[in-house]
Amino acid sequence: MSSTSKFAPFSLQSNPIRIVLGSASPRRAEILQTMGLKIGEDFEVKVSPFDEDKGDFRSLKFRVTPEEYVMASATNKAVALGKEMRSSDPLTVIIGADTVVDQNGKVLEKPLSTSDAKAMLASLSNERHKVHTGVGER
Repeated sequence: MSSTSKFAPFSLQSNPIRIVLGSASPRRAEILQTMGLKIGEDFEVKVSPFDEDKGDFRSLKFRVTPEEYVMASATNKAVALGKEMRSSDPLTVIIGADTVVDQNGKVLEKPLSTSDAKAMLASLSNERHKVHTGVGER
């Protein structure tokens, strides 16, 4: 990825907004950095406590489109982190994100093992599929 940004630099030193990225993904932090934001200075990283594989949410992927599912997951991650942080400050923006693979309108499960991962990759090889990323905020 290019180190030059098409976005104007943004600094929280002149802006009272607190930005929290609810993801441990280095790629998601990199996206914010390409916008001129610096970890620790302009935004912080915290892992959301939301687990999309537990409870009623797990079955949602069978009832909605992959696009709807990934947006709901991203938003739930942001909301859960806001609750964990006990943040109701309107100047705190919490960003949640999720990515899913969609094969024929079905959200593929995360592989549970190396053999599952190999089987998934084999099923995707030379087959059309989509990758959806959802972003939600609280």
